[in-house]
Amino acid sequence: MEKADLFPIHGIAQLFSTPSKSKRASLLQAGVQLRQFLGQTVYFAEFSQNAALDSITNLVRWAGLLLPEDKTESSLWQGKIEDWAKTNADKIKVLAQFYSVVSAEDARKLLAKYTPTFRSFGLNSEWAIEISLEKLKALAIEPSIRWLEQGPSAFRPLSSSERPDR
Repeated sequence: MEKADLFPIHGIAQLFSTPSKSKRASLLQAGVQLRQFLGQTVYFAEFSQNAALDSITNLVRWAGLLLPEDKTESSLWQGKIEDWAKTNADKIKVLAQFYSVVSAEDARKLLAKYTPTFRSFGLNSEWAIEISLEKLKALAIEPSIRWLEQGPSAFRPLSSSERPDR
C-alpha cells in the first residue's frame, strides 16, 4: 500500500494537438491519463509508476510534474497570511485537500508527520490544519496533496439587510 501514496503522480501534459480517442488510448497505454482540460492542448494529467513518455513523443510536446508552489495558494506560498488565518502559536490555519484516491487513514498519517493539529473538514478530502509556514512548504511536496489554501475562514454573520427574516 506504500505505492498508493506515491502514484499516480500529477502534472501537466502539453500535446501537439487535441487528442482523438485513439491518441487518448495510446497515452493511457503509456501510463499517462488526461484528467482535466486546461486550455488549447494542455491537460492536467496523472502519470503512472510505469509511464513511458519516450514511447509517445509524437503525441506529447512537453510534460512535467506539479511543483509544490503549483499546489499552494499564491499568497500562502509567499507568506502573505491573512490576520484571521494566524494562530497564537506562529502557525497558520490551512485547508489541505488530498486527491480522492487518498484514504482518510493515509491522510491522517501524512498530516501527523507535519502537525499535531488537524481535523477532517467537509466532504472533498479536505482537512483543516494548523501548521508553520516552513512545514507547510514541506507538506506541499507530498504527492498526495492536491491543494493548500488559507482556511477555513472565520464565520461571518449575515448583516441585518441580508438576513432572510427581515
